[in-house]
Amino acid sequence: MAPGLGHGAAASRRYSYPEAAAALDVEEAWLRRNIGQLPHSRLGRVVQFSAVHLELIGAKLQSPGTG
Repeated sequence: MAPGLGHGAAASRRYSYPEAAAALDVEEAWLRRNIGQLPHSRLGRVVQFSAVHLELIGAKLQSPGTG
């Protein structure tokens, strides 16, 4: 799980690109380039990430041969 992320009420929090990039310790540009392969939600044109999305992305980043 990405640092600072938890379950329960905090799990319903939505993260913007800059917040998600900071939580995952990746560049915001990397998230934007790879958004088609990453779990996320959209509200119109606005992309958001949940704590679960960040956990899944973090696991993907830690897998050999990804990133």
